[in-house]
Amino acid sequence: MAELMAVLEHRSNNHYSLFAVVEAIVNHQGDPAQNLQQWLTSVADSSGVRQRRPGVARHGRIAANAGAISDRQQERLLYKKIKALWRKSMRKAAALILDGDSDGSEVPSLEAQVAFWKPVMTSPKAVAGEDQPNFINDAAARQLWNLWRPITIEEVRLLRPKKDTAAGPDGVSPAYWGRIPEVIKALAFNCILHLGSCLDAVLNSRTILIPKSEGTMDPALFRPLSIPSIILRHLHRILADRVAVDMQMDRRQRTFMVTDGIAQNISLLAAVMLDARKQRLRPLHMAVSTLVFADDVILLAFTREGLQESLDCISREVRAQGMELMPVKCSTLSIAVNGRGKQRKVVMDNPFRVDDVSVRQLNTEDEFKYLRVTFDCNGPIWKPCNLKEKLYGISRAPIKAQMRLKVLETYLLPRYIHTLTLGRTTHAELKAMDKLVRRSVRSWLRLPHDCPNAFIHAGRNYGGLGIPSLASIVPLIRKNRLEAINQSGAFFAEDLIESEWARKQMDW
Repeated sequence: MAELMAVLEHRSNNHYSLFAVVEAIVNHQGDPAQNLQQWLTSVADSSGVRQRRPGVARHGRIAANAGAISDRQQERLLYKKIKALWRKSMRKAAALILDGDSDGSEVPSLEAQVAFWKPVMTSPKAVAGEDQPNFINDAAARQLWNLWRPITIEEVRLLRPKKDTAAGPDGVSPAYWGRIPEVIKALAFNCILHLGSCLDAVLNSRTILIPKSEGTMDPALFRPLSIPSIILRHLHRILADRVAVDMQMDRRQRTFMVTDGIAQNISLLAAVMLDARKQRLRPLHMAVSTLVFADDVILLAFTREGLQESLDCISREVRAQGMELMPVKCSTLSIAVNGRGKQRKVVMDNPFRVDDVSVRQLNTEDEFKYLRVTFDCNGPIWKPCNLKEKLYGISRAPIKAQMRLKVLETYLLPRYIHTLTLGRTTHAELKAMDKLVRRSVRSWLRLPHDCPNAFIHAGRNYGGLGIPSLASIVPLIRKNRLEAINQSGAFFAEDLIESEWARKQMDW
């Protein structure tokens, strides 16, 4: 309380108006929601963030004059552009170097995007279960009560938003929001909890559509990402932490859980497919269902009837929650065993159906992706990486040598860690990729050919360049993630670690 009064002791303080909200709540006078709305609006107005005008290209002058200048002048302009972007955001500058300028790429029209996404984003008129009585036992009631307990200053301090996150439509940046005292933030959040709902000042969000594949013109292949106010994200961060700690989740839950859910799901699918193929030689029917707003869902069953029933059930349930399956993007894989149980075959007749629409069936040569790892009918497969092409792009970029090393170490190599760790990889492929990296580093720094490899891969505290060696770190990361699954306490952890697939990965 003393800290709060120290902040509010001067009436000229910008946050003193928030005290009127507390008085209105305590004395049951006035309109606290309107007073809080005014304070939130004043925070956005005083942030001083100048909004960029929509429809104006950031580097239009360079693009417009690019055809009237020489190649050397274009290179100098590109260097100035990358250097200015590097000072502002290294991540965006690295994306420009590795992926090129995507501002000029062709995208679907706004009318086409709105026509596809508006029905999807519109809330249904009736949600299943609204008319049914909701029975909550005493334990669940206590959990909900703990979820809405007053927010403390310590929670506000420990769960602050990241500094590199984007501002919302109100223009409040993480830097400006971080300068507001934690006691003021806690007071505002508790006022919102007391009112029972968020206010319009922080509910507006900006939705951007990120393409899942380069050059696509299908609106369904774009991933919607909504960016609300940093104030609302801070509140949600606190509530999400409380949900993870206080609420009792389903054992299959991954959201709000501090666990490596991606490694768990990929490892579980790979182990099940290998077990059905080698150990038990039993039929396996699988559906890769794509949902709007969500990641892909894998459904497994030992009979065709069971898989079709699961498809009907999930289609009915997700539709009741405002989502829907996309039959065009879904696929199924049906593996049967002959009468003697010694051979397996992929069945292509009698396709499965989603919402009375036939779903594409995969054959032995087809592939599908699950959580960015490529699978076929036998399990994870190796997919060649475009490392050589990206290294050539870094070499051609008009940047300094230390910038090339930074892009390589921080932004390029981490792109491949996920697929190399959880997908199918060989030591030979990892060594070949390390060889490409060392060759590029030697050319950038003009190192002699007899320069030892240890100088490139050794840490900086040992006198090296600190470039990671994929052949060394990928097996270690894979082993650590599998050990983390074993220690996670998941209901399938013990069976997964004892499976043949896990033993092969641990011994790799």
